[in-house]
Parts: sequence; C-alpha cells; structure tokens
Amino acid sequence: MKIFSVTWIFCLFSVLDGYTQNYIFSNYSINEGLSQSVVNCIFQDSKGYIWIGTQNGLNRFNGDTFDIYITNPADSGSICNNWIYAMTEDLKGNLWTGTKNGLSKYMPEKNKFEQIEWQTSFKHDITHYIYDVICLKNENILINTPPVITIFNPENNTFSSFQSTGNYDGSVKDVRIPVLEDENDKIWVGSTNGLTAFSAGTGEFISCTFTGISGKLLEEVNITALFKDRKGTIWAGTSRGMFSFNPSAGQFQEVFITDALPQEIYLKNIVSGQSWKIRKET
Repeated sequence: MKIFSVTWIFCLFSVLDGYTQNYIFSNYSINEGLSQSVVNCIFQDSKGYIWIGTQNGLNRFNGDTFDIYITNPADSGSICNNWIYAMTEDLKGNLWTGTKNGLSKYMPEKNKFEQIEWQTSFKHDITHYIYDVICLKNENILINTPPVITIFNPENNTFSSFQSTGNYDGSVKDVRIPVLEDENDKIWVGSTNGLTAFSAGTGEFISCTFTGISGKLLEEVNITALFKDRKGTIWAGTSRGMFSFNPSAGQFQEVFITDALPQEIYLKNIVSGQSWKIRKET
C-alpha cells in the first residue's frame, strides 16, 4: 500500500511538473539574418522549413540560418516582389507566394520562381495585389484580390474569376486579407469591409452579417484572420474583435471573455473547443 501511495504521488508530481514546465523562446531579427523586421506571414512547408514573409523579402529558415529571396529585375527566376502577403503549398511541394506585385510559384527542385499572370474582367487592374493564396482540397489555387477571387487550375493552366458584392475603395493594403475553405467546400472570403461565403458550384456570394455583444448589427467589418477549428466552427478575427459563426442564427456573433467571478476569468481554446477557468493574480 505504501509502495502504491509513493508511486501515485510520484506520478502526480510528474504530471504537475509537465504543466509547470518553462518554455524557452529564441528571438530572431535582422541581427540573426532575417531580411526585415516587419513580418506579414509565417508558413511551414512539408519538408519542415519555416518560411517568413516580410515587407522586404521572403525568408526560409532551417532552424539555424536564413536563406533570403528578393526580387531581381535581371533574373526572371526571382520572386516578383519583396512585400509578401501570404504563402501556401500545393501537394507537389511548390510554394505559392502572394506579393504586392503579383503571384509567384517557388519550385524547390529548380530553386527558382515562376511568375503567374492573368487578367480578370473587373474594370480595375487588381492582379498585382495578392492579399491571400491557398491550395484548395481539389488542388486548385485560390487567389484573393478583393472584391474578386480567382481559381487557378495548374493542370490545364486556366483561370476562373468571380466578383463579389463587396465595394472596391482602390487603396492598397499593407497586410494579408484572408480566405478559408471549410469541410463543405464553401470558401469564406475576407475583405476590409465584410465577409462573404462563396460557392464554387453556383458561383454565388452570400454576404455574412456580424452581431455585436449588444445584439446590434455591425457594418463594414475589417476581416484580419479566419480559422476553422476541429469541430468545424468558423472564427473570424476583425478590427472590432473576435467572432464565431452561429449556423442556427446564420451570422457571426461576437465572442468575449466572461468575468463571472471576482477572482476568475474563463478562456476558451478555439482549437479544441475546451474551456479553462483561470484564477487572476491578486
């Protein structure tokens, strides 16, 4: 019985020690080889490399050093621009990079970039500003150039563009404007003045509504991040706070921390759907 008690206590302290372990963070800046200090996006590819998109160059980090990719007008195999908005990888290992002057595809086996060009029927030339790019489940590439999205089929080299109901203010943005594909093949398209849900089958955009804590509908919501958790819930980060999609209400509702008890707060993990009760420091 004593042996059991000692073993149980040892296991308990082992578990508690796992929850109280200290994490060591390493900082990387231009002093460690990063091309620029303002980071717009980070992506890990299938080989384990960390790609860091900055406002002045694309960086590949191998855990020790950085390889820097910058545009070179004299080299057709260089990246098309140094201002990086977003990155994604296709199933062949190619890295697609959205920049402030077009879309580039990095081919690892050749160690060079290919510039992807196309035109839309939209009256303004918007194909220079690739605010987000993702690889869809059917291996097509989705390109976000609000208020137009373009689906590129690499196999037959065709482009299909669709214009949403969003307004176009003509200004150039400095940060990523996200898009997301859910498990039902619906594409959620962010913009600086709202969010739409796009169906590739019908080509239809449906505008999403956002409700604040007070129950009042919000207008011109700037979408800064989109995320789908393990339960399939869609979360939207905006300039007005965080929202989650309520299917029964058919709208996004504001999420906030409930300070129900004087000394405690509740935080919700959007990845696992779990909640924790955390005691405040007094």
